[in-house]
Amino acid sequence: MRDAFRFSVEVGGRFRWRKDSGSWSSDTALAASVPLADGLSAAFVPGAAPSFVSGDRYRFSVRQGHGVAAVRSPHGEQWRWSGSAAVLTITWPTAQTISLVGLLRHGLIAPATVVITLYDATASVLATLTPTINDGPLIMPLLAPLTTVRTLTLTLSNAAGMSLGWLYAGDPFAPLYNAALTLRRDYAMARSEGTNPRAAYLGSGFSGELRWENNLRRAEWATLLHLMDDCKQADDAPIVLIPHISQPDLAALARIDADTLAIRDVFDWQPTDPDACRLSLTLPLTAVLT
Repeated sequence: MRDAFRFSVEVGGRFRWRKDSGSWSSDTALAASVPLADGLSAAFVPGAAPSFVSGDRYRFSVRQGHGVAAVRSPHGEQWRWSGSAAVLTITWPTAQTISLVGLLRHGLIAPATVVITLYDATASVLATLTPTINDGPLIMPLLAPLTTVRTLTLTLSNAAGMSLGWLYAGDPFAPLYNAALTLRRDYAMARSEGTNPRAAYLGSGFSGELRWENNLRRAEWATLLHLMDDCKQADDAPIVLIPHISQPDLAALARIDADTLAIRDVFDWQPTDPDACRLSLTLPLTAVLT
């Protein structure tokens, strides 16, 4: 009999990686922790040799149920963070016109604080906004539209365990002549049967109706149509209704409660100049219950 000893030594080794079927990275040395992208890292833990062989391939997917992308969604998804503070920075490739900033869906309560700062391309501060935290959409109109905004930062403090959803920064639809507005307060109640049954409260919101009567101009209609198309194509996304800019506490989330809308022109669409049209439209709204 002859004694036999076998051993293997693993030294070095390189790998490549890519995201979303994009281009491969350059050769990267194996290490206990290798940063990849977007906060992800790869950990290499050797086992019985040979641990890693040429041609090995690993594939995985990552789902962030509470990732920062939730601030782009109007449907209730929420961005959450660890700890009591967080900072969100948004940078646009070109200058933006912004006349209003809104935290349209959120899970913020006192003592949380929010500071929103708008900057131009040279990082000069254009405006600083500090909304008072309360229920419902937080609306922050600017005294005058800013036309050179390139960056927005949102700083949260004292906000442990809270969340932020739909964030808006832009120039909202505001026609020359206001629509006639009817508001209704809606309640979602689960009722039992029997005599004088009690009911469980599930949520509430505002529904209503917007009515333009011979006072909606053609260009305004084009903008409104684009807005409605976006809502329908985004799975019936809600809008935020602001009855008057001086009363932001009345802002309410609502959905367009119709899939067919009738538009009339007082001149029966006969003017050769489209700007001469004076349109009528009734827009029914259903509440987003919270």
